[in-house]
Amino acid sequence: MSDSVPFTGDPADTHEAIMHGTFFALKEYGYAELSIQRISNELNLSKSTLYHHFSGKEDLLLSFFDFLLDHLEQFYESGSINEPQKAISDIIDALLNENITPKKRSAEGEVLAMYVELRSQAIRDAKYRERIAKADQRFIGQVATIINTGIDQGVFQAVEPEETAEFLLAVLHGILIQGTTRESVPYQQLHQNLTEYLQAELFVE
Repeated sequence: MSDSVPFTGDPADTHEAIMHGTFFALKEYGYAELSIQRISNELNLSKSTLYHHFSGKEDLLLSFFDFLLDHLEQFYESGSINEPQKAISDIIDALLNENITPKKRSAEGEVLAMYVELRSQAIRDAKYRERIAKADQRFIGQVATIINTGIDQGVFQAVEPEETAEFLLAVLHGILIQGTTRESVPYQQLHQNLTEYLQAELFVE
């Protein structure tokens, strides 16, 4: 995942520059304390420039959430479905990573932490729920495609691809929430448990 971490390097255009500034302002202040003024300060731009592109903080953050979702989707789709076991393992390795915990958070971990922080807005906001529903379905579809390929190759058992993908999504999201909100998580044990599940229920020996 490190090869595709956003917010590194020079932005390609104004929109991407604003996404970069939002990332660093959100990292410093968090969702509750974030404001258009603080984002504009991060970018060394006037507030009027941001209002030219977005109607306000919520509009900007929805666009930023879309940007994060696009990045995560590109990562999930980057693995070769012709190597289904590796593709599934790569997704698990990226999310079962102690570098997302608060004290050890890496650049990749910060991206995932912001995803969790913004995803939580869906509790009250239908606009976030709509985006999450679509993103989750794309993830499930991608993982189901990988599983179907594995079944066709004879390296996966004849499971129900979408049900298995839905289960993996639920497990990985649960671990991701724990990892971004707790000081420590037993990643090695969780990784071993999930690997044992895959070996018993999905992979063909």
